[in-house]
Amino acid sequence: MKYLNDKLFIIDAETDGLYGDVLSIAVKVCYKTREIDSFYGARNIKIDEISDPWTKENVFDTLKNAEMFFDSSEELLSAFWEFYLKYYKDYSVLTDVPYPVESGIFYKCIMLDRDQRIPYSPFPVYDLESMLVAQNHEKNSNRMKLAGYELVSHDAMNDVAAIFKIIKDKKYSGA
Repeated sequence: MKYLNDKLFIIDAETDGLYGDVLSIAVKVCYKTREIDSFYGARNIKIDEISDPWTKENVFDTLKNAEMFFDSSEELLSAFWEFYLKYYKDYSVLTDVPYPVESGIFYKCIMLDRDQRIPYSPFPVYDLESMLVAQNHEKNSNRMKLAGYELVSHDAMNDVAAIFKIIKDKKYSGA
């Protein structure tokens, strides 16, 4: 993992099903082993507005943990995009598994103002899953367990925290 930039923009998002509306977005902006900024926004939504049964069961209760709440997906995406623009030049985007959720978030953000936003598309987008599999970890291994955390998964900020911990341990401790 030594090839990763020391400046990471770590993102996790939750959506209504894998391809549905965005429900929450969490980011930790990190330099080496330090968090320097964060974003944690969620939709102000009722459970009956969510269509996917798995999402209702596994994600809905985590939305209340966000720091900012938005009445629409567009408002959440716009606030996230504004935050992202502060870091896009110097920071590498890192996700757990980028497709379809996080790549979909960037796509939806860009499509809100396509002509103006295309030049700011994230590239490259690194993913933790590929790095772990390349190091002989089991496919889709439990991130909370790898991080040594006992946190609820599918809370976007908890997931980002686990990604950051795994990267810190592997990149900076020589693990």
